[in-house]
Amino acid sequence: MDNLLSKWKEGSSKKQIENVVIFIILLIIVIIVINSLFSEEKNVTQKIESQEIINNTVNSDELESKLQKILSSINGVGNVEVMISYSNTVTQIPMFNTKENTTTIEEQDVNGGKRKTEEISNEQSIIFEEKNSTKIPALKQTMMPEVIGVIVVAEGANNQVVKENIKNAVQAVVNIASHHIQVFAK
Repeated sequence: MDNLLSKWKEGSSKKQIENVVIFIILLIIVIIVINSLFSEEKNVTQKIESQEIINNTVNSDELESKLQKILSSINGVGNVEVMISYSNTVTQIPMFNTKENTTTIEEQDVNGGKRKTEEISNEQSIIFEEKNSTKIPALKQTMMPEVIGVIVVAEGANNQVVKENIKNAVQAVVNIASHHIQVFAK
């Protein structure tokens, strides 16, 4: 009988050790999965921020080069350099899934009094789309930055008529008041 009891205890302790080892392995797997989910979310956020910076640079450089090209083709202007300043950066507004729950509770007490309670809860989550095996937010709207000033340096800006033509052309392209446009001779 003692022999049987000692074998049972040995088997039981081996089983406990096996259970502890399995528990530790499962715990490690859960930690790895949670860590990968949070790091993936951070990567998506970092990609969005870097994409906004790249888009802003490309769009502002593109506008400056187009403006330089068109201004240099105006009669008498000559070689041109353009600098555009903006009030902010490109703003990208993502699309959201919105879940709204409304709970209404009507109570009546013994004395005939009534009470109505309404609880509204909203839950929003960003909609992601997959491109090249990376998740990026689906965009609802991209707002370009607002132009707040333009400086133009041109060879023909000594001539008052040419200077006025440059201001009018810039004003037509960027839609700002003429006092926000400065034209200087090279």
